[in-house]
Amino acid sequence: MPSGRILAAHVAGDGQLWCGTTAGACVFDGELWSVLDTRDGLSGNEVFSIRSDADGTLWFGTDQGLTRYVPVRGPTRIHIASVASGSEPTRATDGRTVNAGEPVTILAETDRANRVRWRVRGAGDPEGAWSLPAPSPSLTWRPEHPGDFVIEAMAVDRDLNRSPTARVELHARRPWYRNPWLLGAGGAGGVGVLAMMFWMMLRSRSMRMEAVRLRRQAAENAAQERLREEFARELIHSQEAERRRLAGELHDSLGQELLLIRNTALLAAQSGTAHGSIGPLADIADRASRTIEEVRSIAYALRPQELDRLGLVRALRTLCEEMTEAAALQLRFDADPVEGTLSPDAEISLYRAVQEALSNVVRHADARQVQVHLRTDGGGMTVELRDDGVGFVPNPCAGDRAGLGLMGMNERLRLVGGSCSIRSSAGAGTVVEFRIPLGRPRALPKTAERLR
Repeated sequence: MPSGRILAAHVAGDGQLWCGTTAGACVFDGELWSVLDTRDGLSGNEVFSIRSDADGTLWFGTDQGLTRYVPVRGPTRIHIASVASGSEPTRATDGRTVNAGEPVTILAETDRANRVRWRVRGAGDPEGAWSLPAPSPSLTWRPEHPGDFVIEAMAVDRDLNRSPTARVELHARRPWYRNPWLLGAGGAGGVGVLAMMFWMMLRSRSMRMEAVRLRRQAAENAAQERLREEFARELIHSQEAERRRLAGELHDSLGQELLLIRNTALLAAQSGTAHGSIGPLADIADRASRTIEEVRSIAYALRPQELDRLGLVRALRTLCEEMTEAAALQLRFDADPVEGTLSPDAEISLYRAVQEALSNVVRHADARQVQVHLRTDGGGMTVELRDDGVGFVPNPCAGDRAGLGLMGMNERLRLVGGSCSIRSSAGAGTVVEFRIPLGRPRALPKTAERLR
């Protein structure tokens, strides 16, 4: 019986004996004791009186007040989760062979916070004796001699409900190091074992060296790939920087000089009107005007100024309108507001990709209509370019027909974290989709800025 002075006693309707003590309420079912205290819901640990109802409800009068307690009725559950001998765990249902004299640990799992009883039955003790319930769900047991054993476990909850018995069968054998015949054979084969161990050591060392070599080679390959990617980024950024510089010089230097020539010719033509000799000067002014427009077109192709002044959406709209108007194509353009969501490097990469895709439509698609849709969602920006042209069968991103233009377009997008996908079939048109993640795209390196 648990410790504590008895203050009250009561026999419940199910035959269990309840005792009120200074250390809680104790219950006895003829075999086992269990204790309830404040950790189980009692108002206080000193129990002065106990009563029970017909439905099994118990009432405890404690030093801290009255407590109503409803015992749980019904079996609990338990199963053997694992058996481990040394460093060799196994599933409990498999059964296993262990060495006599070595400790075996059996782990059980229950469905509630139960205590566990254990029993070991074997040749020397076929019935065995149950241990007292213990809170630990594991048993460490050492078979003293070879033979077959059955380890049984039973869960008991605080209301003395018992589970069906869980069991595992074990066979204990004599360890090899206790077998005289094996000891003799081991002594005779000691040299062979040592030779085998030496060979295995050499082989293990060789495998470790090979693994180190492979890791080093993989690291070198990864470093080379990073260098190639960095070089590609820097090359593209250098190209854009040089285009920006050339566009500025064409506009600011050559364009201004041509503008001055045209204006001078126009002034001379106006002053010579009275003498009737304005024909050559007017021709010079006309040629200078055409040259100025051509220089502006070249400068725009090198660096789209609208992208800097108007933003991505208006720059793409202008690009699409100019290219489709020149090719007599019908254009449908719609876009979500996306200003400021991409880095400058990502914007120019997307602009160049759309420019290359439209150029392919104009040159190869034989289309009548082009649709351009720019959308944003929670994770990225998508530009879809759809035409009703002749289409084609090969994969545009990885075939001979793709050419350097589409390969460069795909590489540009990849370097800023984007992707390109092209869907097409003969006679059904082509859909080109560009996608770039929003947030903080990977920026191209700034080394090329020094070239400006």
